[in-house]
Amino acid sequence: QKTIARSVAFVPQEPAHLFPFTSFEIVLMGRFPHHSRTTFGAFGWEDQEDLRVAEQAMATMGVLHLAHRSVGEVSSGERQRVLIARALAQDPRILLLDEPTAFLDLNHQVEICTVLHRMNQTSGLTVIWVSHDLNLASQYCDRLLLLAKGRRSFRLEQRRWRQFAQQGLRDRDIEARVTSRHRVTDAVSF
Repeated sequence: QKTIARSVAFVPQEPAHLFPFTSFEIVLMGRFPHHSRTTFGAFGWEDQEDLRVAEQAMATMGVLHLAHRSVGEVSSGERQRVLIARALAQDPRILLLDEPTAFLDLNHQVEICTVLHRMNQTSGLTVIWVSHDLNLASQYCDRLLLLAKGRRSFRLEQRRWRQFAQQGLRDRDIEARVTSRHRVTDAVSF
């Protein structure tokens, strides 16, 4: 489990926060898999490296200024960026995101997608992203896997997707062409 937790990070669509943790404390939780058990069976305290990594993750997501604010006091877009920063602080090789841009305004959607795309291109982070927004996914993802009724319906490379877009087809036209008789219910992008 520990090896998996060091390699794969997950960002839920809408997590429940029962306690008024600060944004920095939430991000610091991403360092949990990097701690070893002490002789007393408890987990070790964070060290300077953990603090540095958490700060860097917050800076990457543009939320360092929220470090001392309760996660319950920030906007939904800011909270989503804090959760992504927590996942980045985990230092994973694979990042799984469930609808990271749902319920966000266009500016926050673009900011999040731009950062994730840049991290994929510069650090080799594998990003697997579930989205219902085919237009947004097509702008930032190399491959799209369309699902219908929970099953693989169609896989599309970015260049082919752009060919559809250049032909002036709307999302529903593309969905109809690539899925034939099935309605697309989800898109998993990576």
